[in-house]
Formats: sequence, C-alpha cells, structure tokens
Amino acid sequence: MIVADYQQLSLVENVGFIEYTKILQPLYSIPSRKVLTSKLLPQEYNVIILKIKSILLNVNDLSITTDMWTSDSNKLYITVMCHFIFDDQLYSLVIATKDVSDRHTGQNIVATLTNIFNEWNIANKIITVVSDNGSNIKNAINEHLLKHHYPCMVHTLNLSINEAINGNSDINQI
Repeated sequence: MIVADYQQLSLVENVGFIEYTKILQPLYSIPSRKVLTSKLLPQEYNVIILKIKSILLNVNDLSITTDMWTSDSNKLYITVMCHFIFDDQLYSLVIATKDVSDRHTGQNIVATLTNIFNEWNIANKIITVVSDNGSNIKNAINEHLLKHHYPCMVHTLNLSINEAINGNSDINQI
C-alpha cells in the first residue's frame, strides 16, 4: 500500500490508519516504520529486482532513456530507464538513479552507464539510447559505448523554442 499508493512511511503511525486496521483485523499488528524500512521494503525491493532481471534474461532488444541532473544540494545524478516488450506488453522501468561522483564528463558518464548496464546484464541488448543533446552524453554513447544515440525530441523542441524566444526582441520586451 505504501509503495503502490505513494504513501508516507508515517502512515503506519497515523491514528486513523491504526483504528481502521483494527476494525478490519483486530489481531493484526501493524509493522513499525523501522521494520518497514529495515526489513519489509528491502525484501520487497529485492523480489521486484529479481523479477525484472529474470524478465530481462528473455528480452533480446531494448532501448534506454537517460538523463543527468543536479539536485537542490548540488549532487550530480544520472537516471536510466529501460524500455522493452515482453509477452506482448510494453515495459518502461527505471533501473537506476546513481550519484555521479564527479563532473558530467564523457568518461564519468561512460563509467556510470557501463556499471549500470553490467549490473542489469543488458549491455549487449541495447539497440539505442535516447538522451538530451549534451555533447558529453552524445559522445559517451556514440564513441565509447558504441550505441546509437537519438536526441530527445522534447529537449530539442525546448531548445528550439527558447532560441526562437530569446532571439526575438519583441517577445523579450513583453
């Protein structure tokens, strides 16, 4: 429920939830927030990871989308999504969000993506990678990872619109 409905962990401490649970099953003991974070959620996470990895064993081709971003506290991150079809169903799954310890250089990007692809055993299944138009990510994908890079259409459109707006003095005066 906490994961499926994006509930806060404090839900298990809310009086209304506790009373509701007692009405449904008076003998049920609600796990504490500590039990949720140290045992139950990690167990469920591991079950889901194993399920995804077993599905990926049977997938021949997939695509990747990735984006790099900086948190409010100036930490650098990269997120990787995997897209594939299995049993006639389209899957789009976030497989990693990793801290990029150094700057967003091509070498750091290559090292991080390579580790992620190896962790999920998908490096030889990737057909294409979609990302923003940054030269560092394009170079990492095309030259080092030897994958085909497609620029993100929304990012390209955003750049084009901003360029058109910034280049028009009439719009800038408004």
